Amino acid sequence: MHQMEKSPGDLGLGVTVITLLQLEPALISGQYEFQGIRIMRNPATIPDAERFILVVLSNEHGHEITVAIDTRDLYVVGYQGGGDYCFFLLDHDPNAAPYNLLFPEIHNRRHRRNLPFGGHYTGDHQLNSLAGDRRHITLGMGSLSDAIQWLSIRGPHQGLDMQTAFVVIIQMISEAVRLKYIEQRVVNTMVGRGPTYFRPDDLMLDLENSWTDFRDAMVQADLTGRFPGLTIHGLGSVTSVTYTLFTYLAVIKYGRFHNAGLLSVSRRNRGHHNHDDGNDWYGPRGGGNNHQGRPSAGPSRNRGNQPAGRNNPRRRQEL
Repeated sequence: MHQMEKSPGDLGLGVTVITLLQLEPALISGQYEFQGIRIMRNPATIPDAERFILVVLSNEHGHEITVAIDTRDLYVVGYQGGGDYCFFLLDHDPNAAPYNLLFPEIHNRRHRRNLPFGGHYTGDHQLNSLAGDRRHITLGMGSLSDAIQWLSIRGPHQGLDMQTAFVVIIQMISEAVRLKYIEQRVVNTMVGRGPTYFRPDDLMLDLENSWTDFRDAMVQADLTGRFPGLTIHGLGSVTSVTYTLFTYLAVIKYGRFHNAGLLSVSRRNRGHHNHDDGNDWYGPRGGGNNHQGRPSAGPSRNRGNQPAGRNNPRRRQEL
């Protein structure tokens, strides 16, 4: 179990300015980059025992929850609040593999429950069904504290509060790891750079909605690095990794690039062993940096951020 040290940026929550920097290595372990944008690990190479990481969130009132995040796509899948219950979003069976690896100390199947909504922002039985449009939901440290409190107190009358809490946590944790633009807005509320709260603007919403689309476009990049255009509010048609996009986008999902020679070894991983993505096509080719000559790809050993699993049931990232 890794205990995050307090920092001068701690605002009374168990979440500090360095939260995202400490969380990223545990969630993003891919070996390659596309024009400086990190690529996540191949989900086919992630065993169930490394599938999830548990993030402990606490607030100044002593409420605490443990949130489970899927390392394949950075989605929140469920949480454990106060007491001997755990809850999973609608699409995830809490008693079936691999989700049965989570919170193994809760043995009673009736205490492992599904919530009546999924983790998507829109759609039938999704987060918007009660919480509404996320552009109207305030984000910031106060909102995160409220979210922790709402989820730590179990009760059927709290449907609206629970959905709103998930919208807050997903955006302030998962989306902030995916997107530098959101990460910076979150950090600004923590260190006194402007207001202590904010609501999503059109650019933030477009970036969130387009995260998978960025991967789908980038894998089609030609030899010059240009890819099919995506229209993003405030950025226009994005067809390559510009400086602005680089400052907004932190990581993309794994995908099969048509021109693997465009990929480079992640700067964070140079000189270190990392996970093998397990595909001959995936990685730089040519120039002495082909599959046979690419860096050794043994397992990464990040001792402070080991995923949760049956063989490691209590490994947690405490924030």
